Formats: sequence, C-alpha cells, structure tokens
Amino acid sequence: MKTRLLIIIGIIVIGIISAWAIATFVDIGMDQKYQYRFWQKNIEFENDIYYLRVLFSRSDDYG
Repeated sequence: MKTRLLIIIGIIVIGIISAWAIATFVDIGMDQKYQYRFWQKNIEFENDIYYLRVLFSRSDDYG
C-alpha cells in the first residue's frame, strides 16, 4: 500500500514538472522569435494506464 501511494505521488510530481517545463518552453518561444505549435494531442490507453501525449513543433520564423 505504501509503495503504491509513493508511485502515485511520484507520477503526479513528474506530471506537474513536465507541464511546467512545457509551459516554460512555450512562453519562451512566444516571447522570442520562436513560435511553438501544438500539432498532436491524444490520450492513449495502455496496460490500464492513460497516457496524455502532446507533441509540439517549433518554427524559426516570426509567422
């Protein structure tokens, strides 16, 4: 029971850090000449676990 709780807390912490990192990179991209564009976002179900996958690309122009 303890290990399961620790795993859940670890997954939540990793998710928060990942979301913060993506948000930070997107903010940096919007402020500078790079623009990030979310081009795929899907939820996958595998081995009784839901995965949210967000892929984004960077364009080097101002457009």
